[in-house]
Amino acid sequence: MPGYDEGGSGQGKGIPYVGQIRTKYDGCGGRPVTLLDTQGYVDFAAEMERTLPVLDYVVLVVSGSNGVQGHTETLWRLLSRYEVPVFLFVNKMDLAGCDEALLAVMVQMEPARIVYVSCDSATLTRDLKYLCGAGYGLERVQPVDMFPMTVRVETVVMLSHKKPTA
Repeated sequence: MPGYDEGGSGQGKGIPYVGQIRTKYDGCGGRPVTLLDTQGYVDFAAEMERTLPVLDYVVLVVSGSNGVQGHTETLWRLLSRYEVPVFLFVNKMDLAGCDEALLAVMVQMEPARIVYVSCDSATLTRDLKYLCGAGYGLERVQPVDMFPMTVRVETVVMLSHKKPTA
């Protein structure tokens, strides 16, 4: 049975959540931010859908090695229906299972922004070539040395969908 948001962004509307709500996170220029962490499992789809009207934006995390699954596509359609802006965060893109088919689905979803994480420069190069050819532009690239005792360096890339010129 999910809990109910008594003091968070649902403000007594009886909006169920599965996960955690933090209403006093002070990480946005001193402005309070409410974080709502819901489960992505299909079993909780109805409860998750009831939270959508109160969201300002969503960070949708997709594991590149698992690919975009059916429920993720359903969630994407719901977010589009409710006109909720989405940051698509894709990690583990350097693992087996990440290929052009996954990139094609990501492009088909047409997110305004993609955050891409990989520790393999070969797959990063391959995938950026594909994404840039599909209408995305590089906004920012940041190496992150998460494992200093190895030769691997994670690369975090922010891509934005280029708007067509009139």
